[in-house]
Amino acid sequence: MIGQCGFGTVYRVAEPEFGRKVAVKVISEQLDGDGVRRAFGRECQAMGSLSGHPHIVTVHRGGTTERGEPHIVMDLMAAGPLADRLGRDGPLPWVEVLEIAVTVAGALETAHRAGILHLDLKPANPLVSRFGEPKLGDFGISRLPGVTETTDVRIRASVAYAAPERLLEGTASVASDLYGLGATPRHGRRAADGEVGGRALRLGVRRGRRAADGPACAGADRHPCGHRGRGPAPR
Repeated sequence: MIGQCGFGTVYRVAEPEFGRKVAVKVISEQLDGDGVRRAFGRECQAMGSLSGHPHIVTVHRGGTTERGEPHIVMDLMAAGPLADRLGRDGPLPWVEVLEIAVTVAGALETAHRAGILHLDLKPANPLVSRFGEPKLGDFGISRLPGVTETTDVRIRASVAYAAPERLLEGTASVASDLYGLGATPRHGRRAADGEVGGRALRLGVRRGRRAADGPACAGADRHPCGHRGRGPAPR
């Protein structure tokens, strides 16, 4: 087992016929529930349609196990999530943080041009290959083209990296992705602030809840890159 990610567990699996090792993400629930089925479909479609980009994790195939658990087979990111390095080594040099941010921004732009919103950008999602290249992964809660609203009253988000309008109103947009993009390199410089070793606070936040309802929304008035205000316009 490599670790846990989104809705499931990720394993390192050998493929001797190809002389390689791959990562297999196994969803922890069977495809009985509509929510699980939609999430699995979103991730397969999003990552599959973006495969081939040099900085987005490549998906090889998907299916279900003998026990009915859905799984996705993808490239093995041998160096693990960026968050693991932050937890081990602490803040990164600002030059390296900038390089990672530019790389991930290019991958995110490609997703946006394809009409896909990632919705869960954070230090645990840039995965690092054995060649040291960061790649964007984990599209488990992404939004695909043509989908404008979620049917779930609960909002899945990593609170330390979610835009205020995402937490308070459920709004998902390019601007809310940019908020997460800005928060991720910020925490690369301040590894102790909010998430260490990938342990983000993940909540189901009901729409309409005010920031004053709990500490999870503290600081929502300040954008990670320095912009103030709850709205996405300054981004």
